[in-house]
Amino acid sequence: MGLPIGGTVFAEVIIFSVVGLIMAKFSSMIIASHQSAMNFSTLMYAFPVSISSAMAIVVSYEVGAKRFDDAKTYIKIGRWIALIFAGFTLSFLYILRDVVASLYGNNPDFIELTSTFLTYSLFFQLADTVAAPLQGILIGYKDTVVPFYLGVIAYWAVSIPLGLFLDHVTTLGAYSYWIGLIASLVVSVILYQWRLQTIMKRFEVSNVK
Repeated sequence: MGLPIGGTVFAEVIIFSVVGLIMAKFSSMIIASHQSAMNFSTLMYAFPVSISSAMAIVVSYEVGAKRFDDAKTYIKIGRWIALIFAGFTLSFLYILRDVVASLYGNNPDFIELTSTFLTYSLFFQLADTVAAPLQGILIGYKDTVVPFYLGVIAYWAVSIPLGLFLDHVTTLGAYSYWIGLIASLVVSVILYQWRLQTIMKRFEVSNVK
C-alpha cells in the first residue's frame, strides 16, 4: 500500500515544482509573486491534509470491523469538517489577500500581482479541500493502486498540457499554469469520487453476501 500512496503524493507535489520551473521564463516579479502565493497556499493545505490523515484512520478502523454504515457516517462528518475549515480559510484569504501579500514584500506592484495569484489559489484550495479527504478515505478502504494511476492522469495529463496551451493561445501568461493546476485538481476530485463510489458499492455487495 505504501508505494502507491507515496507515488500519488510525489505525482501531485512534483507538478507544482515543474510549474515553478516553467515560471522561470517570466519576469523576476512574476516569479516572486508566484512563489509567495504558492508558499501561503501550501500552508493552507495543511488543513485538508490533516483531515485526510484522520479519515484514513477512522475509515480503515470501521471498514476492518465491517461497520460500513459507520464508515459512511465518518466520511460525511470528515468531508463536512473539511468544507467548514475551507469556508473560514478561504474567506480569510479572500478578504485579507492584500495583507497576506504584503507579508512577502512592500512593492505595490508585487503586492497587487501576488494578490491576483492568491485569488487564483482560492480555487485550487477549494478543490484540495475535496480531493485530500477523498485520498484519505480511499486509503481507509485499502485502495491505493488505482488512485495512484488516477492521480497521475489528473495531474500530468491535464495541468501542464492545459497550461502550455493557454499560454500559447491566450494572453493569460503565467496565470495559464495556475488555471492548469486548478483544472487538474478538479479532474482529480471527479476521478477520486468515482473511484470511491465504486469501492463503496463493492464493499456493500461483499457484505450482503
